[in-house]
Amino acid sequence: MAETKAQFWNRTTFMVITGASQGLGKQLAIEFSRSVAPDSTILLLARTLPKLETTKKEILEINPTLNVKVLSVDLSKPDLEQFEEILAPFASDRKYELYFLVHNAASVSCQTPATEMKDINTWNEYMTLNLYSVALLTSAFLKYFKDGERCLLNISSLAALVAFKGMAFYCVGKASREMYFKTLAEEDPSLNILNYSPGPLKTDMLDEIANSCCNSDTKSTFTDMINKDNYVKIEDTVKKVIDVLGRRCYTSPGRIDFYDR
Repeated sequence: MAETKAQFWNRTTFMVITGASQGLGKQLAIEFSRSVAPDSTILLLARTLPKLETTKKEILEINPTLNVKVLSVDLSKPDLEQFEEILAPFASDRKYELYFLVHNAASVSCQTPATEMKDINTWNEYMTLNLYSVALLTSAFLKYFKDGERCLLNISSLAALVAFKGMAFYCVGKASREMYFKTLAEEDPSLNILNYSPGPLKTDMLDEIANSCCNSDTKSTFTDMINKDNYVKIEDTVKKVIDVLGRRCYTSPGRIDFYDR
């Protein structure tokens, strides 16, 4: 007889979201707050504290039963001890049914062609934010939260699978993140891991590619996308990932794209 899995949403949840001050991260935080049980805790991380406070205010207007915490954290300078200090105070509270870590923070870096990616400092800076901080925060999270269901949501991209000219840093970073989570799932099958590709969104990142990409073909593609409004609305991709998580229509480590049926 097949095991019946618990519902994903509407449970008492401890949730951490990186990059929650704007764009997709902010929208994920706001919409996820509608779907968790009362007395859940949402911890919002980003560099800009005033913007995090705005996200917190909007969440509490929607669901005043939640415990919302905000912390200014520079993920480009990850510190395992800092992450552990942030998470440790929540570890003693055993009321949560779901422990949910959302890795949203990322950067694009599209101004260097692959043939010119030869500065080790630039490599380290990019991978520190986009991969190393993810691994360190995940390690701290899994150290303290061992009971209940543990879900790791990695905001990925088609660029993890498909090469885009002029975006080698971004492609390598996204591919590396996915492989990290695939390996983690192999080592610990009890984890619920989803790599979600949200589609091209009208965010600061999309504008950066359209304005600054070193490759004219890629730059033109994204400029046309903006001019023709041919991008995914943030609210639509958030609705999709909420539905995917709720229906559990993947096997960990899953990979779902916004355009997948």
